[in-house]
Amino acid sequence: MEEKKVVFVTGGSRGIGKAISLKYAENGYNVVINYVSTNTDIEKLEKEFKEKGAESLILKADVSKVEEVENVVNKAIERFGKIDVLVNNAGVTK
Repeated sequence: MEEKKVVFVTGGSRGIGKAISLKYAENGYNVVINYVSTNTDIEKLEKEFKEKGAESLILKADVSKVEEVENVVNKAIERFGKIDVLVNNAGVTK
């Protein structure tokens, strides 16, 4: 059996990032996402990825802070052994 690829989608818990994350999950990827919102329903997100056949790693992290990004990457490598794809989706609008 072929090892699944791993995608890291910044800001992948809602909106466009969530849609991108779910599409990767549908296509056989395991998914790593970060979020910053305090009202993120992690259990619901994990269930959605599981329903698509994907394992997920969902961590609170602000991508404008280097140490928080390093933490997510390190935990992703610990869990999945690699990151194959980065989708730099996180952003702020005002």
